Amino acid sequence: LAGSTFFPVIPAIRIYRLMRYFPTLYHLLDSALNAASPIANLLVFMVFVCLTVAVIGRYMFGGDLDELTRSNFGSLGISVQTTFQLLTGDSWSVSMYQAASVFSGHPKQTQLMAIGYVVVWFLFSSFILKNIFIAVVIQNFEVATTIRNIGRPGRVSRLSDLFSDKFRYYFYTVHALRRGDIRLDKVTGRYLLPSGQIYTPGMALDLHGTPKRSLDRLGSGMLDNTGSEAGSMPRSPLSRAATARKNAWEEVVSQAMFKTDVEADTMYQQRSLFLFTKDSKFRAWCIYIGRTELFQALVLVTILVNCLLMFIMPVYDDLDDNPPVLSKPVVLIIDVVSTFIFSVEFVVYAVSFGLLQTSHAYWKSGWNVLDTVVLAFSWFDFATAFLSEENDKSPAKIFRLFRALRPLRLMKRNEGMRVVIDALVGTLAPVCYVVLFSVVTFLIFALIGMGLLGGKMHKCSGPGAEYPGGKAECAGAWATPDGLLFARAWAPPKHNFDSTAESITTLYRVSSDKYVAVLRDAMDITDYHQSPLEGESEYLFLFFLAYIVIGGLFVMNLF
Repeated sequence: LAGSTFFPVIPAIRIYRLMRYFPTLYHLLDSALNAASPIANLLVFMVFVCLTVAVIGRYMFGGDLDELTRSNFGSLGISVQTTFQLLTGDSWSVSMYQAASVFSGHPKQTQLMAIGYVVVWFLFSSFILKNIFIAVVIQNFEVATTIRNIGRPGRVSRLSDLFSDKFRYYFYTVHALRRGDIRLDKVTGRYLLPSGQIYTPGMALDLHGTPKRSLDRLGSGMLDNTGSEAGSMPRSPLSRAATARKNAWEEVVSQAMFKTDVEADTMYQQRSLFLFTKDSKFRAWCIYIGRTELFQALVLVTILVNCLLMFIMPVYDDLDDNPPVLSKPVVLIIDVVSTFIFSVEFVVYAVSFGLLQTSHAYWKSGWNVLDTVVLAFSWFDFATAFLSEENDKSPAKIFRLFRALRPLRLMKRNEGMRVVIDALVGTLAPVCYVVLFSVVTFLIFALIGMGLLGGKMHKCSGPGAEYPGGKAECAGAWATPDGLLFARAWAPPKHNFDSTAESITTLYRVSSDKYVAVLRDAMDITDYHQSPLEGESEYLFLFFLAYIVIGGLFVMNLF
């Protein structure tokens, strides 16, 4: 470790302290620390098992695999590395065939014994040891607790609320002062209304500077059923008769078009789109159409026809390898009619429930937002197809890609599929926090890896610069046995630790159990601008071992 930047990078672990400001991440970190004791006990057990299997491999193979592969049993240290490689499952089949080739001239029973050694250890570690590890992780992490912590405000949230409250206070107060609705009492330092009542920021005031009466429902405004202002003069008998007829018609519509009066009151009481009240005839007909089973069946059949059409027809006109089942005019007519039906559906439900401002607004459901997105891209498809030139359909092709979302509309009509998708969507928030926790872990190990391996994994692309040579000797060109010349280049391998981005990418590959090539390149490093030497830095195996246990087995299994 002398001469490396390892120790200066160790303080990168302090990045975990930032999680104190985020309750969910702090809960994940706290659960990880609580799981340290049982995981440590399990790791001790795994170490003893690995040592036992490594010693057995030493007795079986000895140094017979040294000439074939670096995954051998030539020494106790290398045996432990090979055993750990088989535990993670990286290139285990290659090791199995190489173990069998050692006993190629021996009886079949000996070859089967060598193959059985590799296979039995791989199966035992994959299906027993790994699952025990996952069980320990799951025991100490609860998704329900994570979801509860998502709703808890952290320090950043409280700071944001503080600034928001201060801004709202000054915004309402300044506007009320400019209008002359309130005055400052120089004795108490408080803002008072003309009536002497203490002013609260955000209080709604009328023209006389007195607090307004709270609105009963959105859309009712300050008007009663007849359209006159609340608190106005008594209505005439003619006006009362008109109101009675209107109320009677409203009762008939409610009984004919709504399931129950309670449902009508709760779902359709508020004004929709800021235009249509519950008394609007157009809105009443939209509610009636939207609730009929015939209209819902028509929409469902249209979705099925679109899905079938998408499966049997080529995506673009220039993809005509197979003869089309339907002609282009027929397909165009189906698209136009389907888009029209979907547009009518959108208008019906938008007028019935409103878009955003009502309690049961149409866009308050994610499924309805998905339907609207699919409909919008359908209209964009038509617009770009007509506006683009005859030979330039690239914009239309881009929007046509979103036709693949149409089958998702079927899930909205199926209760079982919708429950599954809603459950999947409900876990996205905890998964996002786990991803963030994983990224922080990757970043910390990436910084440590940069301190250990940054700039040291370079090697020459051709012969002639072997150790103790290096970058200075890696110059000119070299010739193959066939007489081909290639220029020498001093470059790092594909997976390295020369930058933060490359370090995170390399560690992600290591966590996916494809790390042997990276491990061997790291264990061969010598120094800056010097060629690698096999086994020169075997201590770096401990770095990869710690990361695979923490990042690969622990963090990745949080998902």
